[in-house]
Amino acid sequence: MHEPQLSPTPTHRCLMELRAIWSPAIYEALFNEATDAIFLVDAQTLRTIDCNRRAIELYEAKSKQSLVNIEGHHLQRQEFTPAELAEISQTINQTGCWSQDIEYVTLKGRAFWGHLTAKQFRMEGRLINMVWITDITVRKIAETQSQAALQEKELLLKEVHHRVKNNLHIISNLLDLQSDQITDERLLSVFNDSQNRIQAMALVHEQLYQAQDFGKVEFSDYIYRLINNLMFSYGDRVRSIHPIIEAEPTLINIETAIPCGLLLNELVTNSFKHAFPDSENGEVHIQLRRDQSQKLHLRIWDNGIGLPPELEWQSSTSLGLKLVKILAKQLKAVISFEQAGAGVGTSVCISFSELRHRSRF
Repeated sequence: MHEPQLSPTPTHRCLMELRAIWSPAIYEALFNEATDAIFLVDAQTLRTIDCNRRAIELYEAKSKQSLVNIEGHHLQRQEFTPAELAEISQTINQTGCWSQDIEYVTLKGRAFWGHLTAKQFRMEGRLINMVWITDITVRKIAETQSQAALQEKELLLKEVHHRVKNNLHIISNLLDLQSDQITDERLLSVFNDSQNRIQAMALVHEQLYQAQDFGKVEFSDYIYRLINNLMFSYGDRVRSIHPIIEAEPTLINIETAIPCGLLLNELVTNSFKHAFPDSENGEVHIQLRRDQSQKLHLRIWDNGIGLPPELEWQSSTSLGLKLVKILAKQLKAVISFEQAGAGVGTSVCISFSELRHRSRF
C-alpha cells in the first residue's frame, strides 16, 4: 500500500521555485555565503520564507527554523506600526525597493544596528521581497560618539563667546567709569570712541552666542544693533541725524564679521562726529548687499558737509582713518572715498570677499 503524498507548503514551494531558477552552486554562493544577512519575505504576508547562514549568526538563532515564518519587524527594538508597514509596502510596490537604518534585537536580547535594503521581484506570479541587512553597529557607535563630541565642543565654543562678550563689556564699563573723572573733551572723546570699538567687537560675540551656527553672524541684524548702540552712545549729539539702513539678510563668518564690524563702526562714527556740525539735520545711509559672485559690497554715505578737499585719507594721521586703512587691508577690500552728491556729503564704498573660514576646532 502506498503512503499518501503530502502537498508542499507555500514555503517549500517557494524554495523549490527559487532553486529551480538558481543552480545549487549559484544559490550557495550568492545566498548562503553572503556576508550580509539575507531574508526572502512574502510580500503579502510579510513572513520570512528563507534566510541565509549570516542571518542565523547575526540574530543569534539556534537554527533557520527559528527565523522562518516570522515577520521580520518583530525583531526590531521598535516594531513598525500598521500605518508604517503600509507606507513601506506602498514604497516598495511603487519603486521596487526601500532602505533604512534600523535598531534590532537578537533572539538572545543583544541590540545592534542594521542597514536594511529591500528589493522586490516577481516569481511565478508571486511577489517576493529580498531583504539584505548589513550590521552597521560599529559605524553607529562612532557616529554617536562623534556627535556627542561635537555637541560638547559647540557648548564649549558657546561658552567662550559668552565669556569674551562679558569680558569686553567689563572693559567697556571700566572705561566708562574712568571717563567720569575726565574733564578734557578731547580725551573724553578718545575714551568714548574706544568704548564703541569694544562694543562693536562684543556685539559680534553676543550674536554668535545667541546663534545656531556659532561660526556665522547675521550681519544685517548686526548693522541695526551697532547703529542703535552708536546712537545711544552719542545721545543728544546725533539726535537730529536719521540713519537709513538697507541691508539684505547676509551670513558672514566670524573672521570677516569682526574687521567688517569695526570698519563700519569707524565710518559711521566719522559721519556722526564730523558730517553735521552744529547739530544740523542729516541722514546717514548704510547699504549692504552680496552680488552673484558672492562678493560683499558695503556702502556708507551721508548728506553732510563732505570731506575737506585737501584730505588724503590713506596718509591721514587720524586714528579712525588709520584703523579704516588697517581693517580694509585685513579684509583685502577695495575701498574708495568720494562725494556723495553735488558738492555735499561723503560716500565710502567697500568691496570684499568673505575671508576663508578657519576650522573651529
